[in-house]
Amino acid sequence: MKERKEEEESKIEEIHKIKMESLNLQAQRLKEQNEEEGGKIEKIHQIEMKSLESEAQRKRPSSPPPPRAKEKEVDHERTKTYQPTQLLLDFDSFLFTFPIF
Repeated sequence: MKERKEEEESKIEEIHKIKMESLNLQAQRLKEQNEEEGGKIEKIHQIEMKSLESEAQRKRPSSPPPPRAKEKEVDHERTKTYQPTQLLLDFDSFLFTFPIF
């Protein structure tokens, strides 16, 4: 049982190491490509970010939102929620006040 868990953990660790190595290689390739192209990718990224920021600013409302309407006063006696035991007690008191024989 323990041996099986250890084998599974070692396999997971190996897979993780391989994935990390491939990600590091991809990052290194992108850096090299960026250096070869004279930083064009970084410049394109900066331009895209600026356009996204300006678009977000245009979409934001310049004035504050209108004030909310005042909440209506609630009649708490009418909206009272009863627990099941309270309902039984109320029903019993109703029966005692109006006996049916």
